[in-house]
Amino acid sequence: MGAVSIEQAGRDRLLCSAQRLFAERGYASVSIQQIALDAGLCKATVFHHFPNKDSLYLEVVRTACLDIQSLLYEANKGGKPLDALRTFAAAHLEHIFEHAELTRLISRELINGDQDHARAMAEQVFGEHFSRLTTLIRACQQSGEIRPDIAPAEAAVAIVGMNMHLFQGWPVIRHLPGAGITDVHATGRHLFDMLVEGMRPREERP
Repeated sequence: MGAVSIEQAGRDRLLCSAQRLFAERGYASVSIQQIALDAGLCKATVFHHFPNKDSLYLEVVRTACLDIQSLLYEANKGGKPLDALRTFAAAHLEHIFEHAELTRLISRELINGDQDHARAMAEQVFGEHFSRLTTLIRACQQSGEIRPDIAPAEAAVAIVGMNMHLFQGWPVIRHLPGAGITDVHATGRHLFDMLVEGMRPREERP
């Protein structure tokens, strides 16, 4: 039992060090040796847990994104589908600010990542979360709260992309002259409402 705990602790330290270094320097600029040294472990220990740097990288992102699944689950606990979608959007925005290191890692990957990494992340990390989100959007369509001609995948991209843009641009957005934008979470709610207003059935618009 003790040996298992020690092994798990070493794995957790590797993931923590890898996440920070990948976020700071990018995938290509970080070596397995650097990650091992940062975690206070030997290089062989890294390969004991992960066959290569690619597998370590994907596990860093996958593990850190497990909370997204919980957010979607919690948002779906009863109530109207659109209320659940609004709850998720607000919780997602809060999550990416609370996990800024991970968000910077993902942002770096989106901007500079290669196609192999992009495909692997879509298939092995984000695919299930994205499917759950599009299912929630379809439920909004079935309840009549969102137009049926809206593509659920595009609506999901719009919501997640809006939150990511707020994170990336917030250091500048909050200082824009005359904007009066000082609360990122309030701004996120307002942007969500504006986005949803354009997705409502036309007869429900004022």
